[in-house]
Formats: sequence, structure tokens, C-alpha cells
Amino acid sequence: MRGKRFEEWTHTAQILATIANIVRDKKKRARAYTMADFHPEKDKIKRAERANAIPATFKDLKNAFGLDKDQSPQSVSPDGGQS
Repeated sequence: MRGKRFEEWTHTAQILATIANIVRDKKKRARAYTMADFHPEKDKIKRAERANAIPATFKDLKNAFGLDKDQSPQSVSPDGGQS
């Protein structure tokens, strides 16, 4: 039952953060609200976010998409072949 309660609070906290951001005075609070600001188990959320984070550098992203600094992305023709 603990997991169901956590998921319900996650849903509620997201709605609360959305409403708070709608009425937020950006001059008084520049940082947007997140669900962690309203979730009673926010420490668990912070740990989960850190655990799910994937560190990547710009070089990693260029390699993942097959880009080189001297090369533009390869286009793919409609029939699936590279041009």
C-alpha cells in the first residue's frame, strides 16, 4: 500500500506545483515550483532523480548522433538508405 500512497502524492504534488506556478509572482520567486516542493516524501524524490540522471557530455551526444565537428548530420532518404 505504501507505493500506491506515494504515487497518489506524486500526482497531487504535481497538480499543486502547476497551480502554484500559474499564480507565482516571478519577481518574488524566480525559481519555479516543482513537485518536490509539495511532496511529503521529497527526499525520496530527490534520491530517485539523482539515481535516474544520466551524465553525458557534449562529446557523448555528438558521438551518439554520429556527428563530428567537421561533418554535418547524414540525411536518410525515404526508402531508408543514407544519402
